Amino acid sequence: MAYTEQEILKFMEQDRELGAAALLETYTGLLWSVCARRLENPEDIRECVGDVFSEFCINYKRFDNNKASLKNYLCLIADRKALNRYRDNSRRQKAEARASEEQADQAARRQDALEGTGEFTTEELEAALDALEPLDSQIVRMKYYEGLSYQEIAEKLNLNYEAVKKRGNRSLKKLWKILVIGLIILLLAACAIIVSRYFQFAESVGFNWNQEEPMYQMTEVSGSCEADGFSFVVTDAAYKEGLLYLQMDWKAMDTAEIQRSGPENSILQCYLDAFEVNGTEVGYISKRVTQTNVEYIMDWQSFDAEQGAEELTLDFSLKGLKHGRELEVSYVKDREDCTETVELKGPEPSFTVKLSKVEAQEELSEIGSVQRYADTGFLVRPGIREEGGTNFSLYALDHGMDGGTYRLSELLVNNFKGMGSMEPGIVTLTGRDGQVWEAESIMGSFRGLDEIVLSFPEVEPGVYTMRIPFLCLDSGQETGTVLLKMPKEVGETVPCDETMLFPDGTGIRLTGVVLSEKRAGSTEFASDVLAKYELDLEPVSTKELTFCTSGGNVRFLGETEAGAGESAEGEDVPNLEELRLGGGISLQYGKMSISSSGDRAPDWVELSLLEPVHILNQSFTLEVLVKQN
Repeated sequence: MAYTEQEILKFMEQDRELGAAALLETYTGLLWSVCARRLENPEDIRECVGDVFSEFCINYKRFDNNKASLKNYLCLIADRKALNRYRDNSRRQKAEARASEEQADQAARRQDALEGTGEFTTEELEAALDALEPLDSQIVRMKYYEGLSYQEIAEKLNLNYEAVKKRGNRSLKKLWKILVIGLIILLLAACAIIVSRYFQFAESVGFNWNQEEPMYQMTEVSGSCEADGFSFVVTDAAYKEGLLYLQMDWKAMDTAEIQRSGPENSILQCYLDAFEVNGTEVGYISKRVTQTNVEYIMDWQSFDAEQGAEELTLDFSLKGLKHGRELEVSYVKDREDCTETVELKGPEPSFTVKLSKVEAQEELSEIGSVQRYADTGFLVRPGIREEGGTNFSLYALDHGMDGGTYRLSELLVNNFKGMGSMEPGIVTLTGRDGQVWEAESIMGSFRGLDEIVLSFPEVEPGVYTMRIPFLCLDSGQETGTVLLKMPKEVGETVPCDETMLFPDGTGIRLTGVVLSEKRAGSTEFASDVLAKYELDLEPVSTKELTFCTSGGNVRFLGETEAGAGESAEGEDVPNLEELRLGGGISLQYGKMSISSSGDRAPDWVELSLLEPVHILNQSFTLEVLVKQN
């Protein structure tokens, strides 16, 4: 039986299980056909369809039937999930194919070298290497026979990195005179234990290990534009795997300070909130605005990038006038509410931005200092000394560990004690004379980008030792939901036994809920009840990772007299309805609390955790370079 959109939404409000059943019965066939356009494997299709229904049932209140029909809304989600699954499958298949081809090529080269085929033999290569100076021969053998980077060779031989690199390059030129360079590389590759990985790297964007999906960095941009008392200029742009990153500086044309909620601020937001790329209106995933600039991460697909174009051209426009020239502004001035109509004069700022494909590179040591841990690691770029401070950029390398996808967290330098046995710590920089500087701030973890920026006081150019006492890693994982009964009296504890796990096996175990605070007030609209609950918990961690903190979602539920429901454990509970209450969840430093405010206290809550932060219980000490800007 098919249900109408109105019936399904009504069911979702009354009883989510009934609404979910109606949703599946009405739209399963349609969504299956949508996903099947991009996917062939029935298991992939089934999982995508299930993900669509799960996402809608959890977040159905976000659906606005004034903007789209339920049918089109679900189809859009289904197509996006199928596209993401298709891309993941394609990446995995291409990676497996490349690995197989690489292994076959290595085996063939080794066999050719052993059989002595070609113009020169391995014995002739050995003779050419023996003709070099002993140190030069050792460096070449360590780099190609053992697969070490120049940085690793410098550390093993206790030599300067630049000196080792120069000797290595000079040695290859000498070998050129002895043998044909193409054959040298072939034979050296046949002997190598470790094959260098090719990757792309761009400042502010990070790494791209997938050559099939190139990364692009801004190389040209048109000048600044002015509109309604403001000037705008694009300062950076990049494109990576379907995400467009854009940074733009802005400033007021006069020197008067912009009021936080005044008309000038509303004009600025009007321009910053709407824009087009190549004639198409684009929404942003994330936006970060400061007193001088704004950064965007946009979900944007480039056909030219998918075809491997060397250059992308973007026509970028701020569409502040798309709703007309009159802007009604409400703000507070001198503690009084004010309303004002402002006329926008334009013109709409427009820019032409050119992005060029980032070239593949071989040597991580060419970019910065590398630290490995588990099957991943991170890289520290040389610090840049500027007036007022010294900034280091850190980037995560391979992302896979314990089934999660991790990034370096902004908690990296926070001086706090986590839920495990970790002692407080902070990143330090030590000079050759023993002087120590502590990291002052950190900026990063902007959604979609890999860069973390550590800021230290201003130090002289040179070589320093950086010590990182532990790593904090965050990821986009999410747990399932649990249903908890809430206590009614202050000091009362309701026991429970619920475990909330992320896909990597970390999480928390809840053992009880206590009502710690409850107070009532009144407003002109309704009584305002504030209830605060503390939850007893213990962390669940893995061998490498200690669970530290996370965000969360909370849904407040109230008991009704009609019917009976069933808890997550199958026990009978009263029928529940969602309560439109304010409040939220806080989980930090080993303590979890829930607060609610509205016209009544909840009888039950439904919880889920997301975006966890973990501590990697390992310290790192590495040499870093500081350069003058």
